[in-house]
Amino acid sequence: MIDTRATTLFAALLMMTVGSPSWALEAETADQVSGYTISVPSNARIDEDDGTVFVGKSDCEAMLDSSRVSVVFATRFNPQVESNLIDQIDIFNVGRESRARINCSSGELCLPIDPDDYNFTTSGVSIDIAFSFLLQAGEFTTCEEFDQEFFVRLSVEDGVPGSGVIENADAKIVVDTIRPSAPGGLAANATQSTIAVSFEASADSDVNRYFIYWSSSPFDGGQSPDGLSLERRPIGLNTSGNVSATVDPTKPLYIAVVAEDLAGNLSDLSGVVEASVQKTNDFWEQYKQAGGEEDGGCSTTTGHASPWLLLLGLGLFGVRRRRRRGPRPLATAALLATVLLLAPVNASAESEIWGTFDIKFGGYYPAIDEEFGDSGPFGDVFGTKNLLLGELELAGWLWQGFGKFGIAGHIAYSRVKGGAVVSDDAASAAEDELEIEDTTAFTVIPLRLSAVYRFDYLAQHTQIPLSFSVKAGPDFYRWRITNASRTTASFDGDPGAGWKKGWHLAGGMQLLLDVIDPSTAAAFDLTWGVNNSYFFVEFMMTKIDDFGGTGFDLSDNLWLFGLSFEF
Repeated sequence: MIDTRATTLFAALLMMTVGSPSWALEAETADQVSGYTISVPSNARIDEDDGTVFVGKSDCEAMLDSSRVSVVFATRFNPQVESNLIDQIDIFNVGRESRARINCSSGELCLPIDPDDYNFTTSGVSIDIAFSFLLQAGEFTTCEEFDQEFFVRLSVEDGVPGSGVIENADAKIVVDTIRPSAPGGLAANATQSTIAVSFEASADSDVNRYFIYWSSSPFDGGQSPDGLSLERRPIGLNTSGNVSATVDPTKPLYIAVVAEDLAGNLSDLSGVVEASVQKTNDFWEQYKQAGGEEDGGCSTTTGHASPWLLLLGLGLFGVRRRRRRGPRPLATAALLATVLLLAPVNASAESEIWGTFDIKFGGYYPAIDEEFGDSGPFGDVFGTKNLLLGELELAGWLWQGFGKFGIAGHIAYSRVKGGAVVSDDAASAAEDELEIEDTTAFTVIPLRLSAVYRFDYLAQHTQIPLSFSVKAGPDFYRWRITNASRTTASFDGDPGAGWKKGWHLAGGMQLLLDVIDPSTAAAFDLTWGVNNSYFFVEFMMTKIDDFGGTGFDLSDNLWLFGLSFEF
């Protein structure tokens, strides 16, 4: 059941240019009618912009015998009390895209609706008619080969007593039972995970989207796709694109495209292209074929997680190449020195302090390729630029005296996507084919525990707004590799996901931001319980290789920058 409800479902009536001989026929609106609802017992589609209902051939045939169409006009007056404001209720039809204006008051091409088929409520006019009666307005008795626009029209006075001005409110239903023309000029290519196509558009102007159809068994083009046992995926309105598909790389693939119009009618199949399926390697396959010794052990078939929702502001720091990470320490020191010279006396927080919450970002590049002599599959697939890493840290102070000592927990996230590599045996076959690229991704979620010491005597008791910290502890990294289908990659039954253990050692310097605006800092403490806020830079050394084990080495030395909030 299709049901549209809106107060502004009408398309605006185009202004008539003086002397213009034609109108673009659209649903008209009336000041006394605020909107309408259409209900049809089918899968008919509705244009969300103007409320037009589109009925295709299959829906038309399903509704022709006994189905009814309900249209309810919402009025700004009570028709039961002011029925004199209702002038007449009609149905008419015109050819698709007609520009002929219809005036039902003059009896032109309109079919009056029997009073038994409508009634007045306190808030509108309810019309209930047989779908076959709707078609009778155009003298149609079957659903064969026509494309018409039907209008259910309510004509009302404009509400000014005695004005005699009649306005029309229309509900528009398009019944289109003609297939669109088929696309042409198809070129296609495929990997075991992706099908790519390029083609010439259908000649029809009301195409809503295109579909790719395929099968590993031959089929003929130029016929209706209805009833054929073919796989399909939508590709939108673009005349080139690709879809995800799982196909057998040992068999040829037969591919066609189909146009679908606004009413849901499908064109005939385009010409069929036979494509050889190229074999591509995701990063896990590339790594294992290169002789990598890592063994996966954990898998999941769902799409990648989205911890980035917790790590807003990731774009604060650009990516640098592996050996050029972040601002140099001298530049950071110069910035801090400038702030020190301008810093006023520190305003100490008054509420109790129990811990800190840090948000930090930096560049990260795992040492995976060192297994292959510093040049290997990770760089081949993902390049040599740093991955962007975001991290959250929550610490609780266990001792506060000359500085603070506590325990911290960390969670971080980094992900990189690259192009899968065409395998050697498929590379030559792909030279003259439509260009296609599968993707693969590597995700790492570091979890850390730290013992933390922060020396903050200077920031809290002098005019030097600096503190210093050191931290160390164990690390547990969750890693996962996905293929073009966004599922966990696999090689010979070995899933591309697992854990690596290691350790980290870090040192940092924090700049107390309270000195910039002490009154705001005090209000932040009073309202949110944030005693102190710091900007910090931190250098972290990590060794994530299962304490000297084989396989992935996820180690790196990182410069991290962020904000620290002390509660």
